[in-house]
Amino acid sequence: MFQDLKNHVKDHIQNKEAMGVSPSVEELKSLIGVAMIKEWNSGVEVYEDYSPREITQIFHSPFESNCPVQLNKLSSEEYTMIPIFRQVKRLLEVIEEKKELKLTAKGNLPVKIVKDLYTLGVPDDIIETGYFKLAKEQDSNTVRIVRILAQSAGLIKIRKGALFLTVEGIHNFKDDALLLKTLFVTFCSKIDWKIFDIFSAYCDINKFEFAFSIVMLGRYGAERRIDNFYAEKNYKAFPIFSYYLVPDYIPSNYTYYYTRRIIKGFMSYFGLIELEKGLKRINPCYLKKSAIFDKLFRIIPPKQ
Repeated sequence: MFQDLKNHVKDHIQNKEAMGVSPSVEELKSLIGVAMIKEWNSGVEVYEDYSPREITQIFHSPFESNCPVQLNKLSSEEYTMIPIFRQVKRLLEVIEEKKELKLTAKGNLPVKIVKDLYTLGVPDDIIETGYFKLAKEQDSNTVRIVRILAQSAGLIKIRKGALFLTVEGIHNFKDDALLLKTLFVTFCSKIDWKIFDIFSAYCDINKFEFAFSIVMLGRYGAERRIDNFYAEKNYKAFPIFSYYLVPDYIPSNYTYYYTRRIIKGFMSYFGLIELEKGLKRINPCYLKKSAIFDKLFRIIPPKQ
């Protein structure tokens, strides 16, 4: 982009000098301004033909009115197709029914509630394969994230060893569309994504990438594709993230982080994909968009 602008200005100066005149400072300022506006609004191939302006909207204001990625309203039955929505809604329902939910002496959710929430979400591999038994809140990553998500969104609060609904929690509990948007925004902008694994790298990167990943899934997700297909497209579009935000960056690790946090985490928890996992943890996985994806999102094409 900047090299093209530099060449454009250089050519203009040379053309003027060939005519025996020198461009004024104001003329050059105007030239640069017009060229930058054009670049800012021109599609870029690695951005799936979105312009830098549109990519900025995708990064910084997902689901807002100016963003190419929009959330549609679903029917009551369709909202229940979203695993993490089911879990959070059930937690709010239990608290609403009881007026409060007493925690254990260690401050955890009661085991009965943990097992109830677990059955509504994405199964944890370590539990399904028998490595761990579901005996407490910390045993299930999905249940742990449900509580973190609900608290980070301001839907629940702790008082005297019990969980209560906040005013926001009551409001969201009554409005499925509002609740889902709250969960999306909170999940992708407020919680720390290193909860998915033991590594601190890539946390900020993933929060930038999720909406662009929705764009790519909408475009390519009708076909079953390997996880690396999406990881490579993200990396090629935004390599600067890895170079400047992750000092210990190792290129071969990128697909692992992307798959763990975006695909098996974000996309899977929100029911956006049908996921076909490898038999072993080191094997690649394959995915395609779920039945609910096209109903949930309205993706506005690039403006050319």
